[in-house]
Amino acid sequence: MPDIEATTAEMYLLDPATGTKYYLNGNGTKYTGSGTPWTVRNTSPYKMAMNDKGGRYTPQIAQALKQYGGGAPFRAGQSLAYKSYPNVVEPIGLQLYASNVDNALILKQQIDRILNAVSGMPCIWAVLPNGSASPAYFEIYSADIPETPDFINDEAYIGSLAVLRANVTWDRSPFAGILSAGETAVASATVNNTGTGSPDDDLALAANLSGDLLSEGQPMNVVFTPTTASREVHLVYLATNFSRAYTTTGATTKTTSLVGGEPINSSPIPFDASAAITRKGLSPRCLVQFTALSVAAEVRLHVAYKGGLEFFTGQWTKPAVVLLGSGSMSNVVVDMGTWPMPSGRRANGLAALNFDLYLDVRSTDGSSVTATFSFSELLLYYTFCRIKTLYQTLASQDDLPNTAYLYLDCFQEQTGYPCLPHPNPMAWRVDTSGTVFRIPYTIVGTPPRSFAGASLYACWMSAANALTQPTRAVADAATLAARHAPLWRTFRGSD
Repeated sequence: MPDIEATTAEMYLLDPATGTKYYLNGNGTKYTGSGTPWTVRNTSPYKMAMNDKGGRYTPQIAQALKQYGGGAPFRAGQSLAYKSYPNVVEPIGLQLYASNVDNALILKQQIDRILNAVSGMPCIWAVLPNGSASPAYFEIYSADIPETPDFINDEAYIGSLAVLRANVTWDRSPFAGILSAGETAVASATVNNTGTGSPDDDLALAANLSGDLLSEGQPMNVVFTPTTASREVHLVYLATNFSRAYTTTGATTKTTSLVGGEPINSSPIPFDASAAITRKGLSPRCLVQFTALSVAAEVRLHVAYKGGLEFFTGQWTKPAVVLLGSGSMSNVVVDMGTWPMPSGRRANGLAALNFDLYLDVRSTDGSSVTATFSFSELLLYYTFCRIKTLYQTLASQDDLPNTAYLYLDCFQEQTGYPCLPHPNPMAWRVDTSGTVFRIPYTIVGTPPRSFAGASLYACWMSAANALTQPTRAVADAATLAARHAPLWRTFRGSD
């Protein structure tokens, strides 16, 4: 078997501040005190100790941290409830070759500084296996680099060669990513603010996305740009869906003055959640469009199994963006929320899972209120969130341009850096140039993530100005684009 330095494999540290590569699988060329031989693999004085002293190296996998529910004495066995991944702490044997002891120590100190750059961006560890064309990029957060006892006792200086062996132990990211820019999940495309027609408000993610975590969800950066003239966006709903259904079933008008409420629709809204029988991680949700809804009105959701008994009653709610005052709101969307269901329940005879949904309306002050229910959108989703702009808009305002967009920032995406998840996703108003983050927005819920076979959903409420009641106008349009960060647990391969 050939040594690693005799193959096409490449393993190097990358300084993101300078772009300098430090190859760790060199051929043992000794460092004479000048030049930068470490930037070329064949002349690097750093050599991985793939031997009995250093041990063979391959990237270790992040061992998943799993939280289980159930178990003895209540029942036999346990079921997976949550899973996450810690950093990886792994050893690597390293041999440093130099013309004298001081030069060997210079090499060691150089690696120490690169691996422990706590005042700057983390060092990057690039791993390209023999025969592969696509490096995987990890981040290294800290490292300890003790010399082995051989250095001072046996191998410090042999003739014209000084050898320093180090047992490096570093702490790195659990995943590897691609460099500089994410992979396109949704090419920039038009969406209309409605669940029917072409285009509608749901865009399929690209087929054949990369990454080891497509079944668990990978972070996405989303760009939402309203294109309807003179509209100010105050609220945006974003979801990653398995499916989305549009229906006008049950649409009707109800007027009441009862503070205890009464039903709106006598015909139930049908919700087919059969896909959840064999899939975990999906949740149901109902968004309802009202062409008219009194300001003093609140609505709530009831859920029953199809043809069976009701098992869930939601909370009284109203549109998430409502101005003070009286009268009626026009064309508003109300998020009716989610409810529990037996997802992943593979039971004999359970060929379908269907719900009947009913709506109530009540008056909060005893005055007469009206609710005109026009259509609903039924989501089976992986993630769902709303982004509130707090009346800071995406349209023109003071010195802000009329062509700004909403940017959902979930992973780092900058030239020379690996595309890895941010600790905390953020949403921003960004100028068209993409160089100025003007206003931070509030995210409630879980931002979109990329799943195999999923789609990206958008629904929003706008107004002509900050003093006008926000509405969901079905004629509004926007462009939607998304990139995702493919994540790998060890090697990247050919994507």
